[in-house]
Amino acid sequence: MRTKQEYDTKHDHKQYERFESIKAGILTGLAIAVIAGIGAVINPEFMRLPTIGLDVSIAGFSGGLFGITYRHLVSQGQDEHLKSGAIGAFALVRGLAQAELFWVYRANLWAVGIAIVESFVMFGVAALLLDFALNARWIQPFNAQD
Repeated sequence: MRTKQEYDTKHDHKQYERFESIKAGILTGLAIAVIAGIGAVINPEFMRLPTIGLDVSIAGFSGGLFGITYRHLVSQGQDEHLKSGAIGAFALVRGLAQAELFWVYRANLWAVGIAIVESFVMFGVAALLLDFALNARWIQPFNAQD
């Protein structure tokens, strides 16, 4: 594996940034998929659905996209509102989409609330993991170059 100093051209720098973004996406995608799987087992409304595997896969994919986006956001500065806004935006999009699905299938209000709260927990945990990985330098912060 090459270090950042070994990437000397603009093309190489872009490749390096892509690799670091992929690492961020994998970390957060796996974390969110695990949490979604645990949530599917805990929430009995999920257990009736024949699409648990699809739900966990979509959660993992959403988590990967979140990791890539969040890495870029936190590297632009330490604005806590921007960080929490990213978590909230991703959580609301996922949670409200699940809430709509529950309403269509006539699930109870408790299950809808759990789905929304679960989304905030998933993306909050993913952000904490990514922040830890960035601080530990396992994943490098985004460093845009022209």
